[in-house]
Amino acid sequence: MLMELGETSSMSPSEPLTLTLDSRHEGSPESDSQRSFAHPSAPSSSFTIGGNERDIAGIKHTFFFMQKRKDRRMREGRFRGKSQIRRFSDGFNFLIVSCIIVAGVVQSYHTMYPDAPQMRIRQRHWWAPIVVTLFSCLSTVWSLWKMPEHIHSELLNTQFFLWLFWMLWEYVPEDHKSQDCYWEAFCFTKYEQIVLHVFATTGGITVFCWFFFVTLSPFLQRNVFWKGSSASWWYRVKRDLPDGHRESSMLRRCVCCCCRRYSWSVSRRNRKPSVMLRSHPGFRLRSQSAESQDQSEGANQNPSRDESDRPRTDSLTEWQTFSYLPFGWQSIFSCWHHRRFRYQGAVDEEGKPHGFGRWHDNHFHGESLLGLWAHAAPTRGFRSRAFGTSAQTSQRPIAYATPRADWEQESWKWPQKDEVLRYGVAQVELSHAGGFFSWLPCIGLRETCASVAEMKQKIEEGSCASDRGNGGEALVFIHGFNASIDEALGRLGQLLVLGGLSKDIDPFVFSYSAGSGLTYFQVKAAMPQYGDNFATFLNGLGCIYSKIHILTHSCGAHFLFTNWLRVQESPRHWTLGTLTMLNPDVIMEIAEPLIPSMVEIAELFTIYIDENDQALYISWFTQWLLPRWVTLQRLTRPIVLLGATLELPSIMSEIVINHCEKDADDYQVDIINCSDIEQNVHNLRHCYYMLNTQMVADICEVISEGTRASTRQRLVSLPESRHVLYTFACPPGGYHPD
Repeated sequence: MLMELGETSSMSPSEPLTLTLDSRHEGSPESDSQRSFAHPSAPSSSFTIGGNERDIAGIKHTFFFMQKRKDRRMREGRFRGKSQIRRFSDGFNFLIVSCIIVAGVVQSYHTMYPDAPQMRIRQRHWWAPIVVTLFSCLSTVWSLWKMPEHIHSELLNTQFFLWLFWMLWEYVPEDHKSQDCYWEAFCFTKYEQIVLHVFATTGGITVFCWFFFVTLSPFLQRNVFWKGSSASWWYRVKRDLPDGHRESSMLRRCVCCCCRRYSWSVSRRNRKPSVMLRSHPGFRLRSQSAESQDQSEGANQNPSRDESDRPRTDSLTEWQTFSYLPFGWQSIFSCWHHRRFRYQGAVDEEGKPHGFGRWHDNHFHGESLLGLWAHAAPTRGFRSRAFGTSAQTSQRPIAYATPRADWEQESWKWPQKDEVLRYGVAQVELSHAGGFFSWLPCIGLRETCASVAEMKQKIEEGSCASDRGNGGEALVFIHGFNASIDEALGRLGQLLVLGGLSKDIDPFVFSYSAGSGLTYFQVKAAMPQYGDNFATFLNGLGCIYSKIHILTHSCGAHFLFTNWLRVQESPRHWTLGTLTMLNPDVIMEIAEPLIPSMVEIAELFTIYIDENDQALYISWFTQWLLPRWVTLQRLTRPIVLLGATLELPSIMSEIVINHCEKDADDYQVDIINCSDIEQNVHNLRHCYYMLNTQMVADICEVISEGTRASTRQRLVSLPESRHVLYTFACPPGGYHPD
């Protein structure tokens, strides 16, 4: 972190100073992340000023890789709550209100002074648009100063709003009529032309800066300056000296005095840590005597070797610190303000981070990252926190099995099935706190496997210690229509990190070719072809895991019902734990004959329904409207979707009573009504199961603990026949009591 320095040290000037942040302290912000990685080679979290020099040239390669991650955070930023249309509408409403207020003031003036000349607002009352302009500019600058994200889009929005405001303000119908000049003929008055020229110039400069800094400059850095010593020259990467200062250079000596910053390190003679650092609960100040004692203890453990004669080890026990220019030579616009990055952890023979390690970059868009590295790149089970925004991300391994022929292709619009069942494990990076990045979830390292046993091994190797359990159970997620493998992995991963699924459950995705919007009925008609592959996959899981949980979403429920008989016919070597269906897009006529067998096998059967689900309504409407030769299905009863009717409790009661041997009260069936949820719900109300925290927590509790809805505190019951309909106890979105 960037430390402010001040006050005079009371220690002896000849004693070097060591700063230690005890990351094991309970109040430390990094304590949870650092404790989560139980790696044998994990070094102590200390930064010693005056440490020994090491050959760490390989760490520079890591810097260039981490720059790619930082550039993406800078370009795309975190998710914004308001869309561009919402911002435009807000600005337009503000414009109308401003115009009405000003017009009212002017009209009041003429009413109070009827003999006064009819003053033209454009010439005599420019104070009003000037005040609005200053207010808009200052508010935009303040927001960008506090949170420098989406800079160019924010500036363009402000400029467009002000341009529209000034054009309306300068519009005088009499002038246009006298000059026979109208907007529809692209003819403008003198003052309107001035407004157009001013905002065309400012808008052009903003667009040019966006193109240069967001598009052209990163492209040149990746393809021209990104290799060899050119990259180090571009970013002015320099190793910090043992006293904590940078290597001297002409660039630093020529920096202007007004832009100088305090050094990030602590002087050994006349400075001591600031109040901010000393207030840290895990802070310790160590003197030369304490360091000598530590060195003597180390010498007693290895009396036969001197410190200078030690061979190279596979771990850097001290922080290796560098300074750099965040934007390369473009940092002239920020007065050559340097930032620092550092690394501590295991390295390979070339000095590149390999194994467990910690990375820290104190730039606003930099990050603090802990995890497993592979030859200069973080690849498995890492956790990251953005330095300026505190947005936290984590990477989770998720296994998948798929027989789809388009599993590697970007174009998966038409359903295609392959005869080969492929296995693999993907590392999925996800946002989970402090702000969500718009480009996450993102798939990182992808490894192919030959069997289910190898997938289980890859999951254990790619997880940090805090995310690993005994792995005795498995969760199989079956995605819905119009979803690729990457989307299914991202949605399941988002559900895991937000809901806190049990560590003893390993996540899996079974992916079928899901097509696109125009292939809805073709996808559903092709689902019976996957029965053998699905049965093989479940039997493979049953040989390793003691219990299997199945989670379906949308058309995934239709996939399960379609292939359920095939799964039951084959020798079943697995035990079904919980069966959970989210917004199931399956016709009741198809599901009704199979529900009794599912209820008898599953320990707990849970269905989440939403009568306001627009995607299910479109599905119902198209199946009701189109003829059979288009829908490719033969039905004899009116179409009723399982996930879009509140009459489901009574329907389920009749099914269980008429088709099950035992009493209905002996079966574990819960129906949850999600129609009143409004937080983190989009307009279609179909894919919010992995974002709404109440629903996420409820789903994970069902799968992890197998608790009934009657015992979950977040649910309230509505008695309905022999079964009970539950709903979430939550206020509506935007509710603010007086």
